[in-house]
Amino acid sequence: MALLITLALAVFTVAVDAAEFNFEFAKRIIDHVSSYMRIPLDINTFLSNAYQGGVLFPNDLRALDRDLKLAVDHSLPLPMVYYGLEDGLMLMGTFPRDGESFGYYREPGNSGYEVDDPKMKKYLNACVSDNGDQIECIMAHGASYISCAAEGCDALQPCPDKDSQRNCSVFGFEDERTKCESKRKYCRKYTTKNVPNAEEGTPLGFIPLTTYCHDDRGLFTQDPGEVVKHYGLSNGTGIIPDHGSCYFTDGKTLVQRNLTGDYAYCGRDGEVCSETYSGGFVSGDYDPRYRPWYVASKEQQKPTWSDPYVFYDNLGLGITSTHPIYDYAEGRNVFAGVLAVDYRFEHIGEFLLSAYGDSSTAIAIVEDTEPNYIIGLSTGSPAAKLVLSANNSEPCLITSSQSIPCDPIRIPMSDLATSGNHMDRILAISLGMHKEASYPKDLVTVRETMNIGSGVFLSQSVAYEQPDANLRWRVIVTSPGERSSSDSIELGHPLFGAIITIGAAGILACICLFFVFYRKRTEKIIMYADWRFTSAFILGCSLFNGSTFTLVGPNTDATCLLRMWTFHMCFVLALSPLFVKIWRIKQIIGQSVTFRRKAISNSQATLYCLPLLVVQAVICTIISILDPPRQGEVNKVSEGVITQHIVCQTNTNAHLSPK
Repeated sequence: MALLITLALAVFTVAVDAAEFNFEFAKRIIDHVSSYMRIPLDINTFLSNAYQGGVLFPNDLRALDRDLKLAVDHSLPLPMVYYGLEDGLMLMGTFPRDGESFGYYREPGNSGYEVDDPKMKKYLNACVSDNGDQIECIMAHGASYISCAAEGCDALQPCPDKDSQRNCSVFGFEDERTKCESKRKYCRKYTTKNVPNAEEGTPLGFIPLTTYCHDDRGLFTQDPGEVVKHYGLSNGTGIIPDHGSCYFTDGKTLVQRNLTGDYAYCGRDGEVCSETYSGGFVSGDYDPRYRPWYVASKEQQKPTWSDPYVFYDNLGLGITSTHPIYDYAEGRNVFAGVLAVDYRFEHIGEFLLSAYGDSSTAIAIVEDTEPNYIIGLSTGSPAAKLVLSANNSEPCLITSSQSIPCDPIRIPMSDLATSGNHMDRILAISLGMHKEASYPKDLVTVRETMNIGSGVFLSQSVAYEQPDANLRWRVIVTSPGERSSSDSIELGHPLFGAIITIGAAGILACICLFFVFYRKRTEKIIMYADWRFTSAFILGCSLFNGSTFTLVGPNTDATCLLRMWTFHMCFVLALSPLFVKIWRIKQIIGQSVTFRRKAISNSQATLYCLPLLVVQAVICTIISILDPPRQGEVNKVSEGVITQHIVCQTNTNAHLSPK
């Protein structure tokens, strides 16, 4: 009987280290993301070294290096590589592969000049309207501009970072003071001001940041037929650029600009040229020196990353990697500007989608801090959305016939809890369970509902951190389990026939034995064996054999409880007659060497069986109230397969119950 029960309740899987299974997925993803996130750092390091060495850029990235820098940027594997300098110069070569492609350039100098300043007239007249008409570059009320210190814009002061603010004179040894001084950086002294109301002073002008058309070498141009409009499909050897002509934003006026002046792009000694604004079709007031990406790098004086943000054009996520560059003057490291790369996360999402989109395993990369904004999902769901500017809780439904003020915002992982995508909901629940458990190293069991038997998933969270950056993400790996087919003994199960056959055979054998005892109850040997109690034992055994039939069927709360009661009550029912029979013999014979007569009737002996049954019933009742066997789950991993087992289980092992 014990062997039969053991076979019936065995679980046919072998447990292995489940954490190793999911760590392989997470490790692969982290390695890929790490390699991908190294690209902008490597580009900025390369350009910084080229700047410091003075070999690649002979003019230290000043205006005379504009075309050379555009050509270099065009050869790099990333679009949106740009930089800003302390003199106000800014240059960006933008070469997306999908959509139109433009470049941006700002001449060095300070905005906020008086409009009647003759030296700045060349910039005042450098702005254009939507149809190409020349307009003055007048700053709006409240706009920001850079104002030099009284000593001039070349006056230096220690930069705001910790190393630069340190007082090196406190060090007693010369080598320590020298080391301290080598870490100090010096920044130019200027402040940011705002344009006052028109009635408070004369209008002020700005040096425009101009948007340019470019050719397939990355250089700015307005030559008809030479302008790269956008990049088409690959021909197997590279991306094919589609060429056309450069138009103003009205879409019909050709760009033909030939402003003549002594611009910085023309040369060092006041040389005059007419190519500075050729191909420029949009003008805007933009100075890099008070922009967040520039200010953060200047304040920290080390490579930095911005917080992820949303691109309005396609709701893709991006991030900015910055790297400070320096001039060396009079034995000092002088902060010269900031190299920057705007880096899009589309590749991360594309990798997750291509690698795991068709897999049963779901992956999410989210920010580690609240509210856990999404970085990428293997389900293909977006990480950002458009909402109404007036009400961020309402989606923005843009049509071609209306213009609605909308804002792109990022989506926190918690929003996926109500997603129509099943795996999105599972990922959201997985993150919540990991957070609740303080991100354990072990796997956590996840299900969409608390109903036992619903789909089960195993999930692992692994931290990803970018060295020397304010980037800390979480990789959530969630894999579904398979429902075991060997948990319950039902029709078709290998043990179903054995259970029914052995149980029925046991009952039949007991019944036959009972009839034999009953027919021969008058024989002396049977009478001496007390056929009544022996028959009760045989009938109890038949019921005990019948209790094995409760092992057949699904493992529900009712069947789990029924198995405990029938197994233990039938066991006591079978053995109590034997126990009382032995006890009666002991009472009759006693411990003396002489027999003495003591009468214990059969009815009395039968009553003595009841306490055993009552005690067992009380025990089963207590267990049924305090810790009843219930339907539960056991999840095991074997050979890369997660298996869900629906079994009968209790919270403690204080009472024998089948599991």
